[in-house]
Amino acid sequence: EVNELKRKFEDAKRANEGKVQRAEQRTEEVLNFCKECLDRQAQHSSRVLERSQNVAVTNTAAMQDKVSVLADLAEQRVAMMQRQSAERRKLAEQQLEDE
Repeated sequence: EVNELKRKFEDAKRANEGKVQRAEQRTEEVLNFCKECLDRQAQHSSRVLERSQNVAVTNTAAMQDKVSVLADLAEQRVAMMQRQSAERRKLAEQQLEDE
């Protein structure tokens, strides 16, 4: 009966060790899967961020170009208005002299 108990104990011990080993193996697999998921997500996020930054740089450059064009047009308009004003003033002065 003692030998039978020892045998049962050893059988249970081996069975338990197998379960522990399988659980550790499964835990390692799950950890590796999680790490791979995190790595993929980090790479994806990095690519999305890089694309977003590139789009922002492109949009900023385009807006700066538009602002530059608008500023040039505004300066041209001001210069034209100043010329027209000077021409009208000169014409008015000539008309006053002619009278």
